[in-house]
Amino acid sequence: MKNKPANTEEYIVGIYEQNEKILELLERFVESKEDEPTQSVVDIEKLYAIEKVNQLTPREREIIRLLVDGKMNKQISYDLIISTSTVEYHRSNIMKKLDAKNMGQMIKMYIRWEDAMKSEVNDTNFK
Repeated sequence: MKNKPANTEEYIVGIYEQNEKILELLERFVESKEDEPTQSVVDIEKLYAIEKVNQLTPREREIIRLLVDGKMNKQISYDLIISTSTVEYHRSNIMKKLDAKNMGQMIKMYIRWEDAMKSEVNDTNFK
């Protein structure tokens, strides 16, 4: 249960910081959109993933992380001490929020988001 905000204020500050990163990425993208179209497509996909995954609640992010790790609903329910139907409910909400039609799309979106969050924004991102 890493990166779990201690309170509402911490959660809101976290969202604000993520939105600041999105704005910085968008600004850099707009400045260099004519340089390399192939790279621009990758950057747009990352921005889309950031936008979508940031809509998830901390619990939904926790569940999708476990799904990406290959855990089944029953294992997740055991690990998080919740019912399997609650895991299925969260999973359904995740799919809707990410506009994912299947598990593969959901995982791909989350991995793009993780990649975008791990990479530092610097001058070479869009050039």
